[in-house]
Amino acid sequence: MSDNSLKTKTANGLLWGGISQGGQQLLNLIFGIFLARLLTAEDYGIVGMLTIFTLIANSLQESGFISALNRKEKATDADFNAVFWFNVLMALSIYALLFCCAPLIAMWFRTPVLVPLSRLVFLSFVISAMGTSVRAWLFRNMRVRETAIVTIVALVASGVTGVALAWNGFAYWGIAIQNLTYCLLMTLGSWWYNLFSVFFGRFYGEKTVGYFNQANKWTGMGYTFLTGMVWSVTQPLFARLSDAEVERKQRVFRKMLRLTAFLSMPALFGLALIAPEFIVITITEKWLPSAELMQILCVGGAFVPLASFYSNFLVSQGKSQVYMWNTISLCLLQLVLLLLFRPLGVQVMVIAYVVANTLWLLVWHVFVHRLIRLRLRDALRDVLPFVGLATISMALAWLCAQPFIANNYLSLLVKCLVAAITYFISLRLLGAEIVKECQEFLESKLGFLKRRRA
Repeated sequence: MSDNSLKTKTANGLLWGGISQGGQQLLNLIFGIFLARLLTAEDYGIVGMLTIFTLIANSLQESGFISALNRKEKATDADFNAVFWFNVLMALSIYALLFCCAPLIAMWFRTPVLVPLSRLVFLSFVISAMGTSVRAWLFRNMRVRETAIVTIVALVASGVTGVALAWNGFAYWGIAIQNLTYCLLMTLGSWWYNLFSVFFGRFYGEKTVGYFNQANKWTGMGYTFLTGMVWSVTQPLFARLSDAEVERKQRVFRKMLRLTAFLSMPALFGLALIAPEFIVITITEKWLPSAELMQILCVGGAFVPLASFYSNFLVSQGKSQVYMWNTISLCLLQLVLLLLFRPLGVQVMVIAYVVANTLWLLVWHVFVHRLIRLRLRDALRDVLPFVGLATISMALAWLCAQPFIANNYLSLLVKCLVAAITYFISLRLLGAEIVKECQEFLESKLGFLKRRRA
């Protein structure tokens, strides 16, 4: 590994490590406060009785293999396979032993409910064991960003699950299921990043994977920002609405859906529009081949905040199991597409990947429809106008700049100005309600600031 590559990986690792640690502490604080308000000391105490067993079992199961694989000068596939099978067999053995000892544990603490509860809690050993070798691979290869994303997603999903269960009276069972959900999502997320990298690298080679990673990185930064905005608002908003308020939930859902489409379509379509100029200006012309992949990913990325909005809504309504199985199914579909379209080239494979992710919105919609009776045609009516206007605006901007302007900086400026002006003027002429609402919101904020200064 070159010095520059090592420096880059170290810098990225420090950045994402800080984000991960800060995010983990913040999320643990938030969900800890919610759970402490909903649960009693007895609820925590019942689960706490099993802590000593989980600590001992986790120590035996992991056995320092992550550190050992990291220190080894040349860790082969055989090493990682050996660690995987050892951990799985060890975890199954420990679980079998503790499963049989569950009545004795309950008898010792004089708490009969510990029999079924401990057998559920101890499943986390087996689930975590399946991900130990994969986490070792991510750790050894300094995939801090991927680990941070998996950890934060697992924390949020498991935290919402625990709070939702506690809110609905599941008490200590909510804490147990929260821990299982976290372990499962950590394992699935780690496997997903590992398998995708392994297959992609095996099929397309180092250079193509490098171009794809650059394209995916910039695209991910674009939609992750919007997804974070949606995530921070959706969960508390819908959690406050009661189950009886179906019509109100539908109205609020559609309003938030329009807002998400209003922001994500021009932002990601715009990033696709300026991808060649952006790549050349920021990371030089040697990365220009990644621009075309970035454009494809950005078109699909425009729909990622919508999918996030749908999935967040389901989680906020206590449907975390739907979220989990949908996510697993989509990951499996992506791997199948990778294998099927491999002979046709990386661009065709990425197009198939984008199409699958976009069409999966229909699957999310099915489950949302069951909860709030939102018809598909109404959802399309909320989203498609923004898709159409953003497409027209980007096409006009491309026609104004591409054939006539050779300078990358000027081309970037013209494209951004023409696209933004066209998009917002079109919305104003069509009388889009979302524009009026945003304008009123900004005016109220500006008026508030002026009054404070006065």
